[in-house]
Amino acid sequence: AALGVGADIGVNLYLALLFVFPLWHGNFASSEMRWVAIKSLIAALVAMASSVSNMLIFTLLHGRELSFVCLSACNGDTVLNAVCLFLVSIASMHVHARVHFC
Repeated sequence: AALGVGADIGVNLYLALLFVFPLWHGNFASSEMRWVAIKSLIAALVAMASSVSNMLIFTLLHGRELSFVCLSACNGDTVLNAVCLFLVSIASMHVHARVHFC
């Protein structure tokens, strides 16, 4: 079970680094677009942290927690991910109104 959690963490970090690498070396047309990319990265890291913490707790307890605790943790993870996505996309709408992709 620990191997599965470790593999999932490794894959998540690899995918996050694939997103971060162009931020460090990329040239953006505007500072607003760079800010949206940074906020998207922060949202992805928050989502990854909440998912990893849920998996870690589930693994450490060997799946023996009460069903409502598991359901609450999964629902909390989903709500946190939705809020992060909302906060990134609502700010992106203002930037998208000023920046045209042609």
